[in-house]
Amino acid sequence: MALVVSFRILGLSLLIPVIAIHGLTLTDSTILIGIVVGGYGATQALFQIPYGLASDIFGRKRMIVIGMLIFSAGSLLGGFSHSIESLIAARVLQGGGAVTATVFAFITDTIDVKHRNFVTAIIGAPIGIFFGIGVIAGPILAHAYGINLLFFLSAVLGFIITLYVIFFVHEGPKPEHRRVISGPQFRSVFKNPDLRKINIAGFLMYSSINAIFYILPLMLMDRYGLTMNQFSYIYIPMIFVAFVFMMSFSRIADRGYTRESILFGFGIVVVGSVGMLFGTDLWIFAAAAIFVFAGANIMEPILPIFVGKVSKPEVIGTAMGAFSTIHFFGSFMGAFMVGLLLPYGFIPAILFLTTIGLTGFLVGITMKNPAKT
Repeated sequence: MALVVSFRILGLSLLIPVIAIHGLTLTDSTILIGIVVGGYGATQALFQIPYGLASDIFGRKRMIVIGMLIFSAGSLLGGFSHSIESLIAARVLQGGGAVTATVFAFITDTIDVKHRNFVTAIIGAPIGIFFGIGVIAGPILAHAYGINLLFFLSAVLGFIITLYVIFFVHEGPKPEHRRVISGPQFRSVFKNPDLRKINIAGFLMYSSINAIFYILPLMLMDRYGLTMNQFSYIYIPMIFVAFVFMMSFSRIADRGYTRESILFGFGIVVVGSVGMLFGTDLWIFAAAAIFVFAGANIMEPILPIFVGKVSKPEVIGTAMGAFSTIHFFGSFMGAFMVGLLLPYGFIPAILFLTTIGLTGFLVGITMKNPAKT
């Protein structure tokens, strides 16, 4: 599963730091560019619950294979796109490979509850490495060869993942608790107050991640005059700091301090976004942006495992699907809102980041740590 998710995230992370800049070459509409940046998240949100339900019925592996084939098809379309409309279509199709909930449900099926936070962080280690490689290499490759190459590389990675899952990933016997859920059980996923708070936190977390990757490259080019192949000066420390924070707070959450870790993450988003407002020097601005990204990444492994700890076993696939739906909708809304605000300048867009952090902090205050097992 670590290899599956790592290769998939590599294909996506190659595009993340340059997709907004590429959109500027096709249109001057920041809203359409926001749809390009967030379109992937929109269809991810639409299909997470259906994938989660289907994985409960037909098995995790089968749904992962189907999702990765759809992702690869969208990547191929992106490689041949030369208009903003076709680029939006490509990103929407990429998002149709909505396997996130299924992957986390697979992990939940096989890992003891006491160790899931840390095991997810261990799985997150190669994910973080591949994400870092993609974020650093993407701007350099795009500067040298064009962004279309990145889409083709994503397609190749998707096909490799598909073959790997088919031949090397083995799903165990269907657990006794995995069955078709009833209507009341399905509704219980959305009535659970603990799950609602986690879902809101996921929405806000992914909103902040997509917002920062829309704002940051544009500001680095427009305000500070950096070229795409110079983005690595910022992205290398950004990835390193985020990785250290993610691993450290996963261990802290495993010791029973999940709520405190979430509060710290959103607090860092607030501090970093305020720093971006007042950091006129490049390196002060960059350090502030690094804090925003690191704060959001603290919650990356914690929130899905939090879902697993407060969900009933018979609906965990559906609960993961609901969480993934909402947080991917957050990634779409983060980019879309930045697109709406950018015509008024960078300051309103950064203030949007501050609002996300403050809202998440207030939600975190109302949370309770999961019961120790």
